[in-house]
Amino acid sequence: MKLFLAVLLAVVLRAQQADSLWCFTCENQSNNLSCLKITKCSDVDKHCLTTVGYAGIGKSRRRITKKCSPTCPQFNINLGIASYSTTCCKSFLCNLSGKPAPKSGKIMGLSPALHCLLLVKGASPHPNFEILALGSL
Repeated sequence: MKLFLAVLLAVVLRAQQADSLWCFTCENQSNNLSCLKITKCSDVDKHCLTTVGYAGIGKSRRRITKKCSPTCPQFNINLGIASYSTTCCKSFLCNLSGKPAPKSGKIMGLSPALHCLLLVKGASPHPNFEILALGSL
């Protein structure tokens, strides 16, 4: 129901404020339903950002931040036990989705280490080693 009301409000606001950038905003929330606050961005802001991070071993904890931004620092980092992803868009309320970053996991962290170990030992790993290792998740 919250989502329907947010989308309905978005349509009404869109009709009234076609020139301004509007984004969903939230700070460090655990789920996307907590990120339905609608904010009119300043004139210098040209992008809506969504940042999703996972951290932890075993049970991962997800955190979502959405905001207006003058720049687009789009990137993805996966360190095995933590991952961080930022995406941006430039249209009216375009950052509705809380698209998750790839979930962290022990296997993902071990894949580069195992690859390096095989290279040090002189073994020739399968050319699609990373794809095979990650595909078993």
